[in-house]
Amino acid sequence: RRVLSDLSSGINAEYGGSSMGTSPFCELPSQAGCFVLCNKQTTNYDRAAKVAIHDDVNGFMDRLMKYVLPENKCKLDYTYEQEFIIKEIHGALVASTPRHNEPAVFIESITFTNQNGLEKSFDRQLNGDLSMEPAPTSPTTLHVEFKEGFAVEDVEVQYTPGQESVGKLVKVLVY
Repeated sequence: RRVLSDLSSGINAEYGGSSMGTSPFCELPSQAGCFVLCNKQTTNYDRAAKVAIHDDVNGFMDRLMKYVLPENKCKLDYTYEQEFIIKEIHGALVASTPRHNEPAVFIESITFTNQNGLEKSFDRQLNGDLSMEPAPTSPTTLHVEFKEGFAVEDVEVQYTPGQESVGKLVKVLVY
């Protein structure tokens, strides 16, 4: 507990954006018998946590990994994968995640070149998903660009009218 407290920068933020309200992250504490919670702001899970740390998660994890893993002694690789789905809904092509309450906010843009050679792009919707009307009527290669820092590289997804296309964001973290 003291080590974790020493590693915390002491941020006690009370502003929004918590992943603790987003599936699947919000489901993890209920599946753990004992856990440490690190989140910028307070959550409904703070009391159940063995230790609750209010800090920037990335900064805290960097400091923790440097403390736990002696320099040049050990290396930890972690690969994070997030699926996204591109499907036709009421004549529009929509990009979202498989989870109903988790928008595809990690996608910066989706573009493709239509049969006439014109580049078309998806628009960001109020719920965070991306959509484009009308949906292409022939098989199309979609270029998916991720927001900076979210993925190793952008991807291309093959879309066939009437079928769901699944793409994957991949991020590798090395400590």
